[in-house]
Amino acid sequence: VLVGVAERRIVTREAEYEGEALELCGKLGLRQAILPLERRGFERVLLLRNDPFAWQARVALAALEHPRAVRWLLDELGAFTRERRSLAVAAAQRAGLRVARPLLEAMRGDPARADPDAVERALAALNEAQALAEDHDET
Repeated sequence: VLVGVAERRIVTREAEYEGEALELCGKLGLRQAILPLERRGFERVLLLRNDPFAWQARVALAALEHPRAVRWLLDELGAFTRERRSLAVAAAQRAGLRVARPLLEAMRGDPARADPDAVERALAALNEAQALAEDHDET
């Protein structure tokens, strides 16, 4: 069903559910969703706007460790505006992107760089995910 939403074969009643479905593809590791997520996240049609869920598609791809999406997210953490950097902090948290940790730690305590609460939430989520992974490795 989730891949069907990513492929646009299945339409949700509420727009917000579509974005959540795309992100779930990444969180659940649905590799068969990579191609439709790439289309939604990165393809542009001449003179037409991007997919309204391009951000969610890119977050899902970053969760799947897709190189282009990871690069996009890391670039956004260094974006020119605070707003874009703060959105990238949220994206890193949602994608569970561990390679973003050094950039997030560099933003810690600097409200000019990004929303400090968002940075702390992202770091806490990454720490929690790492602890769960380490616990899983021990069993």
